[in-house]
Amino acid sequence: MAGFRAWPGRLAAQLTPLLTIMVGGPEKAFATAKPLFELMGKNISLIGDNGAGQTCKVANQIVVALNIEAVAEALLFASRSGTDPERVRRVLMGGFASSRIL
Repeated sequence: MAGFRAWPGRLAAQLTPLLTIMVGGPEKAFATAKPLFELMGKNISLIGDNGAGQTCKVANQIVVALNIEAVAEALLFASRSGTDPERVRRVLMGGFASSRIL
């Protein structure tokens, strides 16, 4: 498709309307484009003016990156403490710490 750019590992998500879409721009432009966004996503939000969608996306990526780091640190801590990190992970998956990243 012309103009379509797939990120590795995200193609299936891009072809299934499950993406979270964060938009910045005028409300009228958002309303015009929203039917197209709905073909790609289920959680579509106008965040604010031009650039606000990108700001929201970066904020999201900061949270994801810190979660990845926290999971790595927790499992490394468990391992260095002599505890099986896979068992720790399984237990954490059943509690409040559960996440897609874990």
